[in-house]
Amino acid sequence: MYHLIKKDLLVQKRALLLALCLLVWFSLTFSGMGIAGLSLSVLAVTYFLTFGASASDEKNRSDRLLVSLPVRKSLIVAAKYVSVYVIVALTLFLVYFIHLVIKFLQLPVDVFPFTLEGAAGSVAASTLYCALSFPLIFKYGYMKSRMVNFILFFLTIGGSSFFLDWFQENAGLIQKIKEFFAERSDWETAALFVTPALVIYILSYCLSLSFYRKREF
Repeated sequence: MYHLIKKDLLVQKRALLLALCLLVWFSLTFSGMGIAGLSLSVLAVTYFLTFGASASDEKNRSDRLLVSLPVRKSLIVAAKYVSVYVIVALTLFLVYFIHLVIKFLQLPVDVFPFTLEGAAGSVAASTLYCALSFPLIFKYGYMKSRMVNFILFFLTIGGSSFFLDWFQENAGLIQKIKEFFAERSDWETAALFVTPALVIYILSYCLSLSFYRKREF
């Protein structure tokens, strides 16, 4: 699995540099959105790198090569799912690095806060989106599912913005939510974000594996 994940990163050396530039821009542009800005930024870069790897695999026909090797299909699918968390972790590290640089240089710019809740929201958003997208890729391939996944991506962002606006219009509900989370530790709050997403992710993996085993190359 390590080598499969490493492959997905190595084929995108230039994309990683572009991802860093995007994160700098997102950090400044989404600063007014608070922790939601962090989640959306990480989701965008995860989408960019995760599906960039899938596009590279299809372009180079890597899937056909992999299925001809003594590599279990369950391992190939699992590597894709685990690689999402590697990319999310790398993205969060880059965001934190950007924050440290801005703070060290004392630049007069605002960036969104880097918090445990924001990081958990980033993991949850990326998990849910990839849980919806991966089964389509493993069933139809990247190119055939590209448009649907592109639409899903913007629906995810649009849905997030809709809920943020809805919460802002319902101050009483927000206050109750704040009181609820105020009574919990940071780790409990993070678990409430991440645990449901992980359950969905595991179900998505089982569905993707079923599709991939039946797929003809």
